[in-house]
Amino acid sequence: MTAEQRAAFVIAQAVCAMADIAAMQAENQIRIHRGETPAYTEESFTAVQVRYGIDHNAVISLFQD
Repeated sequence: MTAEQRAAFVIAQAVCAMADIAAMQAENQIRIHRGETPAYTEESFTAVQVRYGIDHNAVISLFQD
């Protein structure tokens, strides 16, 4: 995979992560509006970057030749 392809992959994964985070935020807002506790915690949000392989170590290792 070329450097450009790796960069495109990271960007695509970031977009997917952003979509998941937006859905998680929406669910939390719905639950707060109902007077319920949020479904997702800070740990849930930080886990998204690991799930999509866009955490610091994963990206750095992807670009090491």
